[in-house]
Amino acid sequence: MSAVLYACLVLGCGGSSSPSATPTPPAPSPSPGSPSLPDVSGEWKGTLESSSFPARAITARLIQLADCVDGSWNTVSDSRWVGAISAFAVPRSLNGYMSIEYQVSGKLCSGFGTLNGPATETTATLEWSLTNYNADNCPGGIPNTMTLKLGR
Repeated sequence: MSAVLYACLVLGCGGSSSPSATPTPPAPSPSPGSPSLPDVSGEWKGTLESSSFPARAITARLIQLADCVDGSWNTVSDSRWVGAISAFAVPRSLNGYMSIEYQVSGKLCSGFGTLNGPATETTATLEWSLTNYNADNCPGGIPNTMTLKLGR
């Protein structure tokens, strides 16, 4: 089963199970009078950045139901990277998980990690910290920390 499908099934806001290494974050509940949740549904464009590689152009497609955000992302270059996003919207930010999948010398390199940072209805700057990846299929590894800069 591919990592993206696995992430969608396991990390989805409505999922009932989670990998033991990354427990599902509790659903936040805004207190009365708190700022509203950002509506991040729709199409996003931006970059995936790391000190380990040049910035890569990406697109993301997100669906939001109440505070639950699920979706997919992919690079828009010849070297195609893809993944899934599952997060909770809280006032002015997103908190959750993100996965990655790409081919290296005919092998599937995949991993996942935590995702969080400030988000509004028009911009998001999210830090992605990889917590797990298949080292055997990822020569040179995957950067431990990456930044997604997204806008509409």
